[in-house]
Amino acid sequence: MKEVILTQEQLEERLAYWQEKLRLRDWIISIRKGTPKEVGKDASANVQAIFSNKSASILVLHEEQYPSIEGEGFPRRRKTHG
Repeated sequence: MKEVILTQEQLEERLAYWQEKLRLRDWIISIRKGTPKEVGKDASANVQAIFSNKSASILVLHEEQYPSIEGEGFPRRRKTHG
């Protein structure tokens, strides 16, 4: 499986893309990586939306926190020695 590790800038670029696609231009949406404690037990993301003021917060589990079990669908950063 291809390794996927996103910087904060890349997360925000993808957010902007999907915000446009989903016609949420008038929403204020933030995104960042979080810890398991912040995201929630056994969750890979957490979204909180307040519809009355069109705002949302997205927490994505930091890739370092993904399970190390092969085939779980969550690529991990491979350590290289050199």
